[in-house]
Amino acid sequence: MKGGIAHESVRKAAKEFIALSQKVLPRMIKTTSHPLPDVEKIRFYVLTPKGTFTTEAHRQALGGAQSDLSALFYSGQEVVAKMRQAQEQKAG
Repeated sequence: MKGGIAHESVRKAAKEFIALSQKVLPRMIKTTSHPLPDVEKIRFYVLTPKGTFTTEAHRQALGGAQSDLSALFYSGQEVVAKMRQAQEQKAG
């Protein structure tokens, strides 16, 4: 998806996502590979000036938990939703 920067709602959601990623960064490990997550897991990647960092969580643990990873997961979903809304508005 491209062009989100032109929409305030997308920019706001993306800034929140970045802020939340900074909270989980200390628990992540540096990586140079990008494997897919294991079955029933979600893998997070954070690209920083110091490299790419990753962690993985079980999908069920993200559902109702009030953890930083759960917040990051739902924030990422919000960014995607705002991008889709922006594309629909543009097309409509």
